[in-house]
Amino acid sequence: MLKIAVLVCVCVGLMHGYPGFLKEIPNGEAVPNPCTEDPEDKWNLVGHMYASRIEFMRARRQNPDRYVNVFGEMFFSNGQNWTAICDLDADNDGKTNGVELGDPECVWERGTIPAGPATGHPGICEIETQECLSKASDICPTTTTP
Repeated sequence: MLKIAVLVCVCVGLMHGYPGFLKEIPNGEAVPNPCTEDPEDKWNLVGHMYASRIEFMRARRQNPDRYVNVFGEMFFSNGQNWTAICDLDADNDGKTNGVELGDPECVWERGTIPAGPATGHPGICEIETQECLSKASDICPTTTTP
């Protein structure tokens, strides 16, 4: 029975990613998944190249050096400090990280409600340019380049 309880705890931990980091950015638990058209589909691992923990773990085993997206790299290289990266544009789509995560004025503080909802993913370029589409096709398997 103890083995089953441990297995359940490990599986639940693997499926939910790093929930502490999601609380370090505004709307961390409500970032839209740019790989689908479903507005209810959220990207649960914002700083990673994979939307789900299962995809992340599979990819990490296959290529341990390539699983953090540009937003994740920026977040970690700035000491996981939201204020330091809010007015930057990690994915070079012309919108700051703050605009995409609902904090356009960069005033959000941990534990407070952001000014608005997340409107985009700060680590995945969503505009339809050749450069963005080619990057997205690496992350969103169904995305095609023109």
